[in-house]
Amino acid sequence: MQHLKAANNKRRINCVEKCQKLEDTNIVLALDEANKKKIDQEQTISVHKEETKGLKGSPSVQNKCLEAEKKANAPKKLRET
Repeated sequence: MQHLKAANNKRRINCVEKCQKLEDTNIVLALDEANKKKIDQEQTISVHKEETKGLKGSPSVQNKCLEAEKKANAPKKLRET
């Protein structure tokens, strides 16, 4: 009977240890997955920020072009009058 109790306790301890190892592995895998997702999101944010900068720059470029056209057309108007 004592032999059976000892064997049962040993198996129970082994089971607890295996469960703990599996939980640890799952935690590590979940952390790795979360880190990869975070890196992907940071890259996406960076791309969107660059796109935003480009879009913000477009109106100023357009305004400069319009100003240059106005300056170029100004002498024509003076000649016509």
